[in-house]
Amino acid sequence: MRRTTERRNHSHTPGWRWSVRGVLAWIALAVVLAVASAPAVAAPVAGPQDTRAQAPGEGGIVRGTVLGAGDRPLSFARLQISGNGVSETILTREDGTFEAALPRVGTYTLRLDAPGYRPSKTSFRIEQPGQIAAPVVRMTAISLRVRVFSSGATQPLAGVSVTVTSHDGGEPLTASTDSAGDCYFGGLHAGLYAIKATLIGYEPSTADVAIGSPTDTAVQTISLSKGSSIPVARSKQRFGSPRLPSDEVRQVFQDSSGYVWFATDRGVARFDGANLETSATPNTEFSPLDQKDVRCIAEASEKIWFGTSDGLWAREGVRVRQVVGFEGQTVHAIAADTDGVAWIASTSGLFRADGSSFARVSDTGCSSIVTDSVDGSLWVVADQAPWLFHVVGGAFAPAPDASPAATEGAQITSVARTRAGEFFVGTRNGAFRHGAGGFEPFLAETRGQIVTGIVEDLRGNVWFATDRRAVVYDTRRGVTNLEFEGERINGLTNDREGDLWFATEKGAIRRDLYSFVPIRTSDGLINNNVTWMLPDRADDGGTQIWFVTPSLGSIQKLRPAGSFELVEAPDSQARVNHMFRDHIGQLWIATTKGLFLQTPTETTPESTEAAR
Repeated sequence: MRRTTERRNHSHTPGWRWSVRGVLAWIALAVVLAVASAPAVAAPVAGPQDTRAQAPGEGGIVRGTVLGAGDRPLSFARLQISGNGVSETILTREDGTFEAALPRVGTYTLRLDAPGYRPSKTSFRIEQPGQIAAPVVRMTAISLRVRVFSSGATQPLAGVSVTVTSHDGGEPLTASTDSAGDCYFGGLHAGLYAIKATLIGYEPSTADVAIGSPTDTAVQTISLSKGSSIPVARSKQRFGSPRLPSDEVRQVFQDSSGYVWFATDRGVARFDGANLETSATPNTEFSPLDQKDVRCIAEASEKIWFGTSDGLWAREGVRVRQVVGFEGQTVHAIAADTDGVAWIASTSGLFRADGSSFARVSDTGCSSIVTDSVDGSLWVVADQAPWLFHVVGGAFAPAPDASPAATEGAQITSVARTRAGEFFVGTRNGAFRHGAGGFEPFLAETRGQIVTGIVEDLRGNVWFATDRRAVVYDTRRGVTNLEFEGERINGLTNDREGDLWFATEKGAIRRDLYSFVPIRTSDGLINNNVTWMLPDRADDGGTQIWFVTPSLGSIQKLRPAGSFELVEAPDSQARVNHMFRDHIGQLWIATTKGLFLQTPTETTPESTEAAR
């Protein structure tokens, strides 16, 4: 009994003598209380969620699904959500679903990464508090990832054209590297593949890679070394075979893979930075365009398009085919809208081509396509009523009030929209402005004249160049001034600093905010009749201007310091058709007597003829 009484006394009286069982009980209770009261700490990467997220008061919820090959749910895919101050990484559940609370309304970006799949990115928007965004993301399975870097450095190279060809034969596959230097290929069967990477300004590089099975993902890293931009010495020698199909070069175009294309009156050629491929070479992918009068080249809807005097051609993958139904038509212009859809202007109408369909949208012959400098939409100039079409976001419609009555039957020569949203058209009978009541004649000083250009200056004034004068409209005061009375204005443009440049039959004229500065033969011009000009960026970051005149086929460059440099033409009768600066800063000059490449040191001609 005494021992029992002592135990009861110990259990009710404070002291240092505790039983083992009592100590363990108190420790367990303390742990439970601590866990219950401690604040939650988020891990850097959250695992698959087991509960539904609760939308904060000012935000919403993203609740979606990630699907892989065969639309099977992707478990444990890594997702990064960013935007509006949020940067959170989570994993999908076993059923491929995911969910996260977002603190506020706005646009968010979702980046996804999963083994064996191409990294993906999509955007979604929470428009109002409490909204649930429910994106379904389908990821593309890949068999091969190619990574391209500059030699001796860790700098990834974007825009590299990568071709993958099976050693067992079959169609080559092509892709271009992204900003991280990566490109991806899917659906490759087991076997050995050859990889070739090309980029203008670098030496091509090749490698072999083995694919174990369609479910495996191989990674191949390739380095490119800087090399000569053309495969000849820096001299006035012409390229050897293969040569251009013709000396009449009409357009120079660079595609998204970095290839430079040349349109001639007898076919096309393509330059990859090391080799020149031409349609004149038999049994090549470009052979179908041999002897074709190629007028224009463009890239849209994942194809390269060729407009000729005898129809439309398209290159998809590594095959060039004629588009059925275009035989006998002259294609004048091809352009891509903001959605990447191709629009083709031809003598028989306007056509629309996306990735899966091709359709005629107008029977009216069209002559040119102009890109709106404000919103990137397209204005298509027609040869007859309604004279003008407007393409916005893949949709087509005649421009508002564009009709023979609106422009008094005059053919449209130029189109311009100001930063304030005013819309002007130039015609062969003066300028017109679009107002509340439709198009109306604008500026009596342009009536009966051919409008050759419309440009807005830094102050918001609008300049109209015609075949008789220049007219400036002061938008703030509503008044006009006449300049260069009696002179034909061949061209009107503005440079990077905002100065205006006029190409006239009596010389070039620069207009800054305060004065006109004439540039004539006494100042160094070869000929006062300047047919057109090209503002350009000089090596030191300043502005240089290229002048084209008809005499002696000359091209001149006015340096920022004010001195002229004459570019020697290959022939005294050469006429300049086009000038184009590529992605690595080289200037291509297309003439009627061959093609010139302007490097930082000199100009190298390329022709159909042998070296002289």
